[in-house]
Amino acid sequence: MSTAAAQGAAGCGKSALMRLGVQKAEADGAAVLWFDGGSLSGWLTVAGERRLFTLDDAVAQLSPDAIGRRPLAACIDDVHLVGSNELDRLLPILEGISAHGLALLFTRASTSDPDRNRLSSVLVRQPRVRVIPVGALGRSATKRLVTDFRSTQTAIASQADAAGLTGSADLAEHVYELCGGNPLLAQALMDECLGPATPSAAPGPWTEPAEGGLFGQVVLTCLERSGREAAETALGLAVLGAEAAEDAVGVLLRRDVSAVRRGLRVLNEVGVVDGLRFRHPVMAPTILGAQPPGRRVELHERAAHSLHAVGAESVVIARHLVAARRTAGSWGISVLRDAAAQAVAADHAQEALQILGLIAHQDPDEHLRTATLVGIAAITARHDPCTAEQSLREALDTSRPVSAGPREAAQLITWALLNAWNEEGDEAGEQLAPPADSRGSTIVSTLAEQWWERTLLLRPRPIAGARQAYPALLPASVAWFGSGHGADDAEDLELVQERLRGSALTEETLPEILNSLRVLAAADRPHIAMSHARELAVDAERRNAPGWHALLLAAMAEFALAQGGFQEAEALARQAAEATRLRTDTLFDIGLRISRILAWTEMGQYQKADRLLALPVPDSLHDSLRSLGYLRARGRFLLATGDPDRALAAFTRIGERAAGWGVDRPALMPWRLELTEALIRVGDLSGARAAVAVQSRDLDRSSRSVRGATLRIQALLADGAERTGLLHAAVEELAGSADRYEAARAMADLGAAHGAAGDAASARRIRRRAWRLAEECHALALCEQIQPGLEPAEGDSELLSEASLDRLTASERRVAHLVGRGESNRDVAARLFLTVSTVEQHLTRIYRKLGISGRQGLEWLFTAVETDGRTDG
Repeated sequence: MSTAAAQGAAGCGKSALMRLGVQKAEADGAAVLWFDGGSLSGWLTVAGERRLFTLDDAVAQLSPDAIGRRPLAACIDDVHLVGSNELDRLLPILEGISAHGLALLFTRASTSDPDRNRLSSVLVRQPRVRVIPVGALGRSATKRLVTDFRSTQTAIASQADAAGLTGSADLAEHVYELCGGNPLLAQALMDECLGPATPSAAPGPWTEPAEGGLFGQVVLTCLERSGREAAETALGLAVLGAEAAEDAVGVLLRRDVSAVRRGLRVLNEVGVVDGLRFRHPVMAPTILGAQPPGRRVELHERAAHSLHAVGAESVVIARHLVAARRTAGSWGISVLRDAAAQAVAADHAQEALQILGLIAHQDPDEHLRTATLVGIAAITARHDPCTAEQSLREALDTSRPVSAGPREAAQLITWALLNAWNEEGDEAGEQLAPPADSRGSTIVSTLAEQWWERTLLLRPRPIAGARQAYPALLPASVAWFGSGHGADDAEDLELVQERLRGSALTEETLPEILNSLRVLAAADRPHIAMSHARELAVDAERRNAPGWHALLLAAMAEFALAQGGFQEAEALARQAAEATRLRTDTLFDIGLRISRILAWTEMGQYQKADRLLALPVPDSLHDSLRSLGYLRARGRFLLATGDPDRALAAFTRIGERAAGWGVDRPALMPWRLELTEALIRVGDLSGARAAVAVQSRDLDRSSRSVRGATLRIQALLADGAERTGLLHAAVEELAGSADRYEAARAMADLGAAHGAAGDAASARRIRRRAWRLAEECHALALCEQIQPGLEPAEGDSELLSEASLDRLTASERRVAHLVGRGESNRDVAARLFLTVSTVEQHLTRIYRKLGISGRQGLEWLFTAVETDGRTDG
């Protein structure tokens, strides 16, 4: 009997080689026995009839009655998988094979398991044994395999392009690097990544192998066929990842280093690893996923302990604790907290959230648990401000005691206020405040002191424990300043800008940054706030923090509103909504709605604003400072759409809530101005005078935009020269502010005052300037109010020059000049000695040449010419 052994790594083609021998033996009329060392079962083919058998009945299958006088070709696949316990039972089969055998073929893979090499050793010691080495493919052979995978070079080139490679040679190299020349792995890789090989199939795009895919399944098969030592070593590498080393794997698996080395040698031969690293990232999770959950937990927990013992980095240890869902006692909690801080610093927010989530669910210390929940909320805001709100509410859950140190207390309250939660912030402050010391100092008073120093609280310093201790971080343009000089104090504003220039975006700095930006906006520097916010938004986007990006876009929408940029404000608020997973039951969504309602209202898009107002609001809004902004937007809409009574109710409610919450600051939140307008509309002039009087008391502390708006409202309650004087003063104040919309309103009122006084030329000139400013703001409702029926093109700056008149003949110019001064067709005809019909014909040609629709366009045109001092008197 001749004996041959095909020997090599799993997946390199040993079984395929043996099947070729089987086919030849069957063709020669021999009986063929096939036995699989892994399953301990097989089949016997005699005269074309195949019979299955197991190890227990194998001897009976080899009896002379079963085989007859036919020669026998016996094949034993993967003999290395037969252990010592099965060897004694297999020896009678080998004797039967010797009695009838024509040939014995067997395969054995490279394996380091001594216990599973005994049968291989027995067979190899047979006389006249021919050993046939079968190894991995080299690079050139892999290239041929890749080329043969599709029938044409064109197909291979297409596949290479789809994989981002430059040609078939690069594709072959890529395949080789991922499977180490193992033909079984290479075939599975190409089947999964390029699609099964069929002559008619068009090449598909290269897709990387997925966990649980064909490639991973074949990897597991190769490991199973490579013996226990190799499989366990692969598991150790998968658990330890980048920290894998021979001794570390040995400690984890509780095996001798020599066993680990034997396992590594086999794994490298198979092509699963290159040194200590898997050839493809999908291999590690595939190997781990094939393990029972309990086994994975055990190994990760063991890895965390062993890595901690050798002083590994906290982030590395934490990954194993998270994978095991174990905190491992006090040392583990400490490691996890340190790892979370490192992950945040490296902008690995999701990893930090996983770590903190584990602490929050398993930390028995209520004090630290509160701090963890606050941290989760703050980090969640990087990606999802809406979910961050829910996390913060969990931290502020009043159904259980809240406990935190000063640092956590500060972060908890400031994040509550960033979300405009008035009641929750106050309740958190009360819960977090321990008994006062001998000086009456509490966490709340300490926090107020810190904010006074760092965020510019309004002086005099607030009383400890009072609601005024908290900075009002409102979308309703409320900010807090550090000096007693009000919103225009240059020292405060320079300090704010210095802080903004020196502040990097972090979970702790974001509330202060947003408040500082609002300080600038409320101080008539919304354009500066916008510039800082744009830079910060770019940084947030670069750092893959869509939540921060959305929060900054929302703030930018407020700053655009403060400049009268209604179209930009609506677009920014919409972008903020699209940048994150928006939830309509959150205050973040309400803030975006406020900006969009205000923008749509001033742009005259009342149906769109009404649709937003018709949406339900969360119950939390009513106890939130953000409700002040929502009531303001609602009131502005009602006032614009002719419902002053309901608008009055909305503005009155603002006053009640602001007073009750201790945030009524006329210089910073001038709700009384809109209240006064509503009172005037309903005819309550005494109430209007009282409201504007209260607002006027804080003029010296107000920004120029608020001062100008207050003067305009005062003018509504005055007559004659007093009204004109107040409006001139309002226009002058607003000219120095960034609020173009309020400036347009003041100019429009001033033009009307001049018209009422009989000064038609000044009225037209000023109204035209107001119209242009309103049109820049896209405030179409105000444009219509200033000059009904005028189209934007008719007020375009290109028409407002003397060059426009050069298109006209001398006669047309004389007619245009007189009509533009307000004279009727009959008066013009009489002055120029023309018929009325001739004047009308001239006007028809004039309108066509100048691109205007009627007499109003001529009035605007000649007002502009006169403003430049170029009149044709």
